[in-house]
Amino acid sequence: MGLHVILILLLLGGGVFYFCGWVDQNGSNQRYRMVRVESGAISSSVTATGTINPVVTVLVGSQVSGTIKALYADFNSRVKEGDIIAQIDSAIFEAQVDQAKADVLNAQAGLANAQANLQSLQANLVKTEVAVSDAKRTLDRNVQLMKMSAIAQSVLDTAQANYDSAVAQREANKSQLEVAKSQIESAKAQVEHDKAALRMTETNLRYTTNRSPVQGVVISRNVDVGQTVAASLQAPTLFTIAKDLTEMQVDTNFSEADIGRIEKGQEATFTVDAYPEITFGGRF
Repeated sequence: MGLHVILILLLLGGGVFYFCGWVDQNGSNQRYRMVRVESGAISSSVTATGTINPVVTVLVGSQVSGTIKALYADFNSRVKEGDIIAQIDSAIFEAQVDQAKADVLNAQAGLANAQANLQSLQANLVKTEVAVSDAKRTLDRNVQLMKMSAIAQSVLDTAQANYDSAVAQREANKSQLEVAKSQIESAKAQVEHDKAALRMTETNLRYTTNRSPVQGVVISRNVDVGQTVAASLQAPTLFTIAKDLTEMQVDTNFSEADIGRIEKGQEATFTVDAYPEITFGGRF
């Protein structure tokens, strides 16, 4: 009896095993792979989207206002330091330079006149000094003669008046001489002022020719020929130049939950829409 029970149980077990295998082959998609348990490294990554920009960009602006007369660079133009990239109409600035030059010449002429006037006053002062000396000698002589009652009182009075007049004229010439010296200093200051104004106008004239401050590639042009730029409040940006396109950076934002897992120097990879099949590498 016990043997029969064992045989029945074996048959039932085989049938269940066969039935489960048949169901697994015909009605289930689960698959299992048996592997040996091993220890290894676990990698973790964070992802974000951003934009690729040059590491160094230079905004080229205009320091003077005017109308764009010509453009010598455009998008993707390679420029060297000092290359002319834009020209502003310089007619007004050339006229200002001519006027400033005329002002300098006029100031120099005024200085020359002041110096000539000073020399004339110095000569007059020498004459008045001689006149004072002569009047003094005459007065002293007449004083002695008056003591001897050799001349009339009127002659002595005349000599005294001539001496006083000569002294007064000498003091007047000295005052005029000091005024002339101050006029010369003022004329010199005016010459320097006008020269500074001339340098300013010449500098503004040079600023009408806009040059590239660095060597690089133009990545943005913000003006067209005929457009008027106004530099009264701030320098308007004419071009944006990337200094070196061989070094780029990705500007992006990470979530607060991921930023704590990022450290300086970690390796990073990124892809761009233009070349989705290429993976580029870099570092944080």
